[in-house]
Amino acid sequence: MNATGFATSNAAALRSADSDLPSLACMAAIEFDNMLLGRGHQTDAIGQLAKVISESVGDTAGAGLPGSLPNPTTVAVMSKAMEGANLGDEAPRTVRDLAQQVFKVGKGLADVEAQKQHREWLQTMRSFCVMLSRQASAYQRSSDEFRPPHPYRT
Repeated sequence: MNATGFATSNAAALRSADSDLPSLACMAAIEFDNMLLGRGHQTDAIGQLAKVISESVGDTAGAGLPGSLPNPTTVAVMSKAMEGANLGDEAPRTVRDLAQQVFKVGKGLADVEAQKQHREWLQTMRSFCVMLSRQASAYQRSSDEFRPPHPYRT
């Protein structure tokens, strides 16, 4: 685990963060909203979200190894969030295409200081963060349904 408490392996990054991902994405959306309204320029949650996103897809953007693909949870959550925010020029046709797009979004979030003056970009990233929060929360609720509430109950 790293300093933020998130696992660093590709397969476990989103799963270890899934309990905090909805609130982290929501806090990042609030920070984008504050920048749009001129209320503040704090980017702590945006930076943490960028790190989680980059770690969740790892270095799949340039890797050609079959074992370097992100886990299905990451693919489902990120795909729905990107689709809902209308991110990307075209719909990804493969998992690797999606991983490359997600990696670019993570890099863009990490470089938020350079993009602060672009209002349209800030609005798009705010929409992405809201959709990511919703999708991660929906995934979290659906995975809780499969867990028995008590070890002695079925």
